[in-house]
Amino acid sequence: MPEQSGLEISVAPVHLALPKPFLLLAGLSGSGKTKWVRERKHAELNNFELIPVRPDWHEPSDLLGYISRISGHAVFIPTRFLDFLVVAWRDAWEAQPSLNPVRDSLPAMIPHWLCLDEMNLAPVEQYFADYLSILELREWNNSRYSCPPLLRFEKGTDEAIRIALGIEPTDPMWTAFVADHGIPLPPNLVVVGTVNMDETTHGFSRKVLDRALTIEFDEVDFGIFGGTPSGSHADAVPWTGLLAATSSDDVEIDPETRTAVLGMLERWNGILDGTPFRIAYRTINEGLLIASSLADRPLAERLDWIAMTKLLPRLEGDEDKLGMDRDGREASYLDDVVADWTNRLGPYWESSRAKRKLDFMRSRLKRSGYTSFWP
Repeated sequence: MPEQSGLEISVAPVHLALPKPFLLLAGLSGSGKTKWVRERKHAELNNFELIPVRPDWHEPSDLLGYISRISGHAVFIPTRFLDFLVVAWRDAWEAQPSLNPVRDSLPAMIPHWLCLDEMNLAPVEQYFADYLSILELREWNNSRYSCPPLLRFEKGTDEAIRIALGIEPTDPMWTAFVADHGIPLPPNLVVVGTVNMDETTHGFSRKVLDRALTIEFDEVDFGIFGGTPSGSHADAVPWTGLLAATSSDDVEIDPETRTAVLGMLERWNGILDGTPFRIAYRTINEGLLIASSLADRPLAERLDWIAMTKLLPRLEGDEDKLGMDRDGREASYLDDVVADWTNRLGPYWESSRAKRKLDFMRSRLKRSGYTSFWP
């Protein structure tokens, strides 16, 4: 794939375009996860919203609102999440007045960043279930966007929702929502969950991890305060825009890259055969999208990003679950992965994020009998 300059999302292949609009930012508390999302805000635009997650959230209405009839008639109780969804749609509508915009209109849209701060203070699979399901139904077919409603209008509720959201009844965008029987996910919305793992938080199921890109914030640079610089200037997140593709068939992937990605993923399933850590079609598709989105980077670095965002976050468990002592040897599945990736990534392996993480995970497993991706 030829090198490109700038952010080009209107045609495939794309350059540094986020392959999925759902990120999990993991790392030490205070490592700059929320700050990174806040810095996506344009100075004069309302394209950022911070929503602190509450520990008592247990159903989708905590994010998507609900109908109350306490007063004797239907009143919709909106949320900041839903308000921001409409804000993002306003921007998308200005680029092209349609719920099914074409690919060429995406560069004119401003990415809207919604940060769910401390996302796992509540069970994500419960309060975020509707979003997780609809996220997988977004499509760019024949260069045109489509998505089913995230908030579906039940019979007789649309007027209460319109009033609560402050939308005029003659607004063309509202007319489109009514015709679509609800409000879909806008093509320019990125949801980012910040994650800390401690005794106050919940773990993530593989259902959630499969649907997200997990990014680790683990660099602490004392040089910022006048101490010793870390010496690392690697991007915490390499992507800078939005991808107008949901299938790897819609982007150009050269044969060498496709072979390398598929070889890595096939071997992963071979090593982890018979375990719950194997991957399926969603991860294969997104692995190829990641490789395409980072086409200006060395192939080994792209494999490293696939490892860190889609594979290693899946691994967790004790010695038995991770294969320690199987066949009478002091080894684990982690050791087999290291052996494969050492060869596969070549000289890049020694400086890779995956090596640093696997060193941590293997040491933790041998020390305590349990390990996971999460610090």
